[in-house]
Amino acid sequence: MMLTTHTLPVRRVKFSPYHANILASASYDMSTLIWDCNKQQVVNRFDNHSEFVVGLDFSMFEEGKLASASWDKSVAVFSIEDDPRQLLN
Repeated sequence: MMLTTHTLPVRRVKFSPYHANILASASYDMSTLIWDCNKQQVVNRFDNHSEFVVGLDFSMFEEGKLASASWDKSVAVFSIEDDPRQLLN
């Protein structure tokens, strides 16, 4: 299986600790993508950062919550179901 949507190299990939089919990827294209591996498609895209996204991890304590970190010196915490247009940097 090949998942291709990022336009620049991927820096981090993490599977959800709660759902075996949910994968998150962080890329140098400044985006974080949420994938459904069963459907082999992107289910959400977050463009929270103005520089490369270099860190990514799911919360072990709250289902669906994850954080991304960037060279822009910011951390974004969000849920995989959030509407990306409503999130603040």
